[in-house]
Amino acid sequence: MLVGQQAESREGSSSSLAGRQAKRFHVNQRIPVGVLGGGLRFTGEMIDISSNGIMIECPMDIPVGTVVRLGISFGHRTARIVATARRCIPGVGTAFEFLHMHYADREMIHHLLLQLATSALTPKTV
Repeated sequence: MLVGQQAESREGSSSSLAGRQAKRFHVNQRIPVGVLGGGLRFTGEMIDISSNGIMIECPMDIPVGTVVRLGISFGHRTARIVATARRCIPGVGTAFEFLHMHYADREMIHHLLLQLATSALTPKTV
């Protein structure tokens, strides 16, 4: 089972996105994400995810508006998604908005979000 928690938005913070439409979940497990396009080719780590987008730990700053293809590994399957860079936080990562994915890829993302939501509700034992 994947371990995660709901990421809190920061009211009034410059890092919050106005008009966020979907809950995002912080990922506490290593999930690699391949990035290809716009002259880029690298594998980053998923920081958080929602039904509309993903934040990826990146080795470099990616300009806003850059369109890429993402490959998110789910064991023996990989979700392939077209996305665009929406914001870059230097030294942290880049937030991408999902633009297009096939139904099966959307189902994989939905399944991950359900797992993360369930683990966020599970009481933690010390």
